[in-house]
Amino acid sequence: QAKAGVALEPRRLAESYELGYLVSRCHEKAVYWNGKAAASGDDGAQRWLARNKALAAQRTGPEGSEESCSGSNGDDNRVAVLYSNSSKNNHFYAPLTINGRTTQGLIDTGASNVAMSAEMAKSFGINYSNGKTGQASTANGKVATTLVTVPLIAVAGIKVRTVPVGIGISGEMLIGMSFLSRVNVSMGSGTLTMSKRK
Repeated sequence: QAKAGVALEPRRLAESYELGYLVSRCHEKAVYWNGKAAASGDDGAQRWLARNKALAAQRTGPEGSEESCSGSNGDDNRVAVLYSNSSKNNHFYAPLTINGRTTQGLIDTGASNVAMSAEMAKSFGINYSNGKTGQASTANGKVATTLVTVPLIAVAGIKVRTVPVGIGISGEMLIGMSFLSRVNVSMGSGTLTMSKRK
C-alpha cells in the first residue's frame, strides 16, 4: 500500500522502520518512506524530515549510526542497504571503518582499490612507509600512490580482511574494487545492497 501511494501508508511504514515495529529497525528506510509521504503533502512526514535534517550532522559523524541497515544474524550474514545521495549526484556513500575510526567513502566501481589521501591514511593510523609505490589514474590525471594491505576494513559494517589500499589521491575517499569484488553487490532504483559472501 505504501508503494502504491495509499494515503498515510508511506508514513506508517516509515514509523515502523523508525521504531522497529514488525520490521527490522532501519533509519534510512524511515527517511525514504517519510520522503515519499512528504512529497505527497503529508505534514507529519515533512516535520519529521525537518527534524531529521537538523540532526543529520550528528547522526553521520564517526560516533553516529551507520548509514546502512543490517540483518540480525551477525557479521557473517550481514546485509547493508545504501541509498543514493540526491545532494551528491545520486552517488552512494558508506561508512568505512579502519582501526576503530570511521569516515564516509564514495562507492566507486571504477576504482581498482580502496583509495584515500595520505592525510586520511595517517588519521586511520595506517603505516604506508614500506608500501609499494606506483601510479593511479584519476579524473585529474595520474598521481603517485603507495599500495599497502590493510588487515581489516569494514564498510557499512561488512568486514573484509587483507584489503589492498592505495594512498596518495586527493579529495574524498573511494571504496573501490579491492573491497567491492569480495562482497555481493546489487543495485536497484536508488539503492545499493551489499552482503558478505559465504
